[in-house]
Amino acid sequence: MRTKSEFEQAVECVLEAGRASIAHVQRRLRVSYNRAGELIDDMERFGFIGHHNGAQPRKVLITKQQWIEIEQRIEEQYTKAKEQRTEDHYEIQQNDPMMKQAIQCVVEAGQASTSLL
Repeated sequence: MRTKSEFEQAVECVLEAGRASIAHVQRRLRVSYNRAGELIDDMERFGFIGHHNGAQPRKVLITKQQWIEIEQRIEEQYTKAKEQRTEDHYEIQQNDPMMKQAIQCVVEAGQASTSLL
């Protein structure tokens, strides 16, 4: 399981509040005003919240259910990428002559030890 990004935490904060404001995100996530502004801008860019409207909080354009579905897709992509990295790492190990020699040495000795290698 991965930890949620700052952006994901900000989206959840906005969904819980039902409004999007820089000051609210800043207080809830304990980030700088500039960072909170960047997170709000990112949410607008993704279409999660509406445009700036003076001093009024921005309108939230997605529902909690839509966010849950987005999170599930993020988690699926994360898991798939992690599995691919593991497969790639295994393939690299199998094609590395030094790794093959080290594995053979450990198998022949029946134990793993840095002194063997």
